[in-house]
Amino acid sequence: MKNAPAPKPFCHSERVRLAGARGIRNLSALLCLLPLLLVVPGCEDLPAAPNIPPTASFIYNPVSPIIAGDTAVSFNAVGSRDSDGSIASYNWSFGDGTPEQSTTSPTLVHVFADTPVRCVDVIYAVLLTVVDDKGDSGSASQQVKVTEVPVAGSAACRLPSAQSTWAFGLLSGRAAGLSPP
Repeated sequence: MKNAPAPKPFCHSERVRLAGARGIRNLSALLCLLPLLLVVPGCEDLPAAPNIPPTASFIYNPVSPIIAGDTAVSFNAVGSRDSDGSIASYNWSFGDGTPEQSTTSPTLVHVFADTPVRCVDVIYAVLLTVVDDKGDSGSASQQVKVTEVPVAGSAACRLPSAQSTWAFGLLSGRAAGLSPP
């Protein structure tokens, strides 16, 4: 049986004159350019870029002294950022047993709850969680020292139970409770 001739490649070198054509005189050149003309960038939707979670940051004032049940402490999270959108909410947990507070403003004033404990400094872990406009979140925490009056070391506190510092709140993401350092 006779072998059939091999098919010619798409862009072959045979020259065919186009009748009446003025710029392109070679059909093989036209056939070679045709795939390039058909590959036109389309207007397809590209996948959305992944959301980058926001970064939480805050400062507070005054730093010291903070007296439980008395000192209004200003918290400011204006340093929090969302590189690919905006921050939708600021959620504050003060670790002192008060309910979590959520706001759309980066600033907030809080008075730490007074406890029955006296003559001690209590360390609260304040946790800020910011949520961006796409639902992702970022958190930051700081320890805040709050004094239960009378002030530790004062004459009213010079009893055999010397002054001490206690930790209370969220430490390393877990409820720590009231415990000595």
